[in-house]
Amino acid sequence: MDCSGIRDCYDIMYEMGENYTHGVYTIDINNEPYQVYCEQDGWMSILARLQVGNPIDYFYRDWDDYLKPFGTPGREFWFGLDNLYWLTNCRNYSLMVFAEDFNKTQETAFWDHFKIADNVSIL
Repeated sequence: MDCSGIRDCYDIMYEMGENYTHGVYTIDINNEPYQVYCEQDGWMSILARLQVGNPIDYFYRDWDDYLKPFGTPGREFWFGLDNLYWLTNCRNYSLMVFAEDFNKTQETAFWDHFKIADNVSIL
């Protein structure tokens, strides 16, 4: 696996310095560009479910659909298992899950080590 073509939200934040702000940016995975939503502190949003105009069953998909990205970064979005595999096998990542219900109750969970196996290993 050639990891030289990886550029993520943290890299963008570091490159832009004080000019960096949260928003949609282009990152590179395996030298391919992908649009993602980068948070203020360099975290990358890999999943967002917001119910902002898509059907309620928008995320009810088959396994193959989850291999590739779908949706719109900054709105409802899934980054794709193949992309997560490349990122997490080329660099060390942490995972933070932020959830908010319809009553505005918020919860956050954090894992220091986050890595995705290839789909051949788990089938």
